Amino acid sequence: MAEKLTKKDKDLLKENEAQLQNEQEQREQRIRNRALLKECEPAAFQMLDKAVKENTLSHAILFSGPKGSLKKEMAVLLAQTLLCGCETGLIEEENADEMQQRICARVGKDAYSGYIFLNGYRKQMIAKEEIDAIESRFSKTAAEGNGIRVYVIDHMENASAGAQNSLLKFLEEPADNVFAIITCDNPQGVLQTIRSRCVTIAFRPVSEEVFRRCAKEAGLDEEDVWLMSSFSCDINALQDTAASNAYQTAKKMIRQYLGIEGDRRLLAVDYDVRYRVKGKKTGEEQGVRSGDARDENMDILNMFFSMLIQYARAVILCDDKGPAWYHNAVSAASKSQNRSYYADIMRIAGEERDLVNRNNDLNLLFAQAVYRLEVAKK
Repeated sequence: MAEKLTKKDKDLLKENEAQLQNEQEQREQRIRNRALLKECEPAAFQMLDKAVKENTLSHAILFSGPKGSLKKEMAVLLAQTLLCGCETGLIEEENADEMQQRICARVGKDAYSGYIFLNGYRKQMIAKEEIDAIESRFSKTAAEGNGIRVYVIDHMENASAGAQNSLLKFLEEPADNVFAIITCDNPQGVLQTIRSRCVTIAFRPVSEEVFRRCAKEAGLDEEDVWLMSSFSCDINALQDTAASNAYQTAKKMIRQYLGIEGDRRLLAVDYDVRYRVKGKKTGEEQGVRSGDARDENMDILNMFFSMLIQYARAVILCDDKGPAWYHNAVSAASKSQNRSYYADIMRIAGEERDLVNRNNDLNLLFAQAVYRLEVAKK
């Protein structure tokens, strides 16, 4: 008779099965990302595909485009292509050989010695020491496979002056077989001298049509598909975004602003009392990482202002699509003769959204926004 599995063995088996399933899901997502890149960014895709085939790829590339564009996805695909030694264009993981598929999987997990992914998102600053560590690691670690090394710096605009100057020296004296792939939402936040040493490729926002299709495929309900289409977010993290405290809070705020739930006149007070994430203790209670309260509040306001802009635009265009409560609010507002007020809402919300950053007092900023919106109504 077969030996009975112990609880420890069963737990280990379940853990291995979960890991294999997770890796398979990530692989399928990378394959979908390649198809999305080809569909949504045909110019960038063809340019890089041709450069790989002709072996003319620059040692330093900057992907620039708005938040939510597919810059990071292209960076990972290009890194996989280079590290796999693919010479026939941007790699198709589903058609790659066994060795290349293993490399693609390791790159996806950031577990390949010739690959470094530095995430500048949700960090106060990328430090100089982190940039210096790239050169140090590549100089000390033996190269795998074809000897190529790739580093990706995501959100380069979130790097300190020291970090950017350190990277500049790295780019001025590029090592053999080392490729730099840099992404940024705002190119003005990257030193001009860095930009001048990179081939810059512009990315566009994901279209509303593609976003809604992906959101439905991710299992989001119609209400969330509609509201989330108003702001840019990671197309590979739609379920996480929909479930996030920031999104759920922004949705409550727009419902209060439209008079669906709560008193619109109390929105500024309620933001301070009920909605705003307050410090580390409150942040931890609400399920966000300690120290991330400010980032959480920035997300809340960015999403709220984006939803407000979408609403005002819908009123002006008499576009009453969306969930029933939203449809009713737009229909009622569309009967108003004061269309210029809704243009003012779009302008004010856009200006206030642009001021949402780590340097401004977000509580004061939101109170100011509510006051401006009320003044414009009179």
